[in-house]
Amino acid sequence: MKKMEVVLYSGFEIWAHPDQLVDSDEWSVNIDISRHSEGPKVWRHFSSKNTFKTCEKAIHYCFDFGRQIIDSKIDGCSVSDL
Repeated sequence: MKKMEVVLYSGFEIWAHPDQLVDSDEWSVNIDISRHSEGPKVWRHFSSKNTFKTCEKAIHYCFDFGRQIIDSKIDGCSVSDL
C-alpha cells in the first residue's frame, strides 16, 4: 500500500510518497512539490537514491529532501519556475 503525506513549507506543498522496493523491502524517496495556492497546481517530481528500512523514516527524509530543494541546497533540483 502506498502512503502519501503532505507538509507546507515556505509557500510550497511537499507531497511524500515513498515506495517499498520489492528486492530489498526498503523504502525509496519520492516527492512532488507544488506552490501552495488556490489555482491550478503545477507539480515537480523528485526522487533520491537514498533508501530506508521503514516507511516512517523514508517519509521523514522526503520532507527534509523537499525543504532542501525549496531552499536551493541541492544542485540540479529547482522549483523556481513553479
